[in-house]
Amino acid sequence: MLVSTLLFASSQGIFSARKIEKMMIENLAMQYLTGQLVVSYRTIKRFRVAEGMEELIRDLFIDLNLRLKMEELVTLDCLCIDGTKIEANANKYRFVWKKARDKFSVKLQEQIQMPLLYG
Repeated sequence: MLVSTLLFASSQGIFSARKIEKMMIENLAMQYLTGQLVVSYRTIKRFRVAEGMEELIRDLFIDLNLRLKMEELVTLDCLCIDGTKIEANANKYRFVWKKARDKFSVKLQEQIQMPLLYG
């Protein structure tokens, strides 16, 4: 039940244990998922860092992908980057946007090719 709770909460963009506990109280979909059981945020935190949890989640992820592939609900031939931007505690002007990076990459490739052509 806790694994499904964590997966559902993360799919909704909620990662805080306190917010997940609040979600168990207020969200109807979460109440259905948990059978209207409310778990303390401390229990959620302890469960998240329990020994073997990382391997369990990785195995569940692999199993889910395989099942979806076998049922032909998804194809695994496309890899996408979600474009999440994470604000760091650093100079805000150091953040590099994808378009600027791609533009710089093209210019850099052109500059690399020039010595090869004329050298």
